Amino acid sequence: MYRRCGFRYEKKLRAIGVARIAGIDEAGRGALAGPVVAAAVVLPEKFRHRRLNDSKQLAPELREEIYVDLTSNSQITWAVGVVDSIEIDRINILRASHRAMRFAVGALIEQPHHLCPFSGVLLQPAQRLRHRTASPEAP
Repeated sequence: MYRRCGFRYEKKLRAIGVARIAGIDEAGRGALAGPVVAAAVVLPEKFRHRRLNDSKQLAPELREEIYVDLTSNSQITWAVGVVDSIEIDRINILRASHRAMRFAVGALIEQPHHLCPFSGVLLQPAQRLRHRTASPEAP
């Protein structure tokens, strides 16, 4: 059943014991050449970052600053998956996007109990914290 992964939905999941929720997203689907990259991130339940926003809306300097904040936080677990252009040509971009997402989730140190994909391939886009954090387009 379709569920929009948002804070309200996460709260319901946590109420029934789901502790690790991973946001996943991909980048590179619009490029004519090059890899597709996906990221998965698990944030602490009460995590907030004042300046975090969709990576496309941030200045490069601010993206770098936020990247350092996030990657140096030991409570945040994240991983990246990459599928190269040869594999994209072989299996198509949609399957390659899904594969990159599976690689990212598989590379997490602790596997999540629930996934919230935010690719337009899988669910309607949602502007929320886990999506903005998981976006591999920007640090």
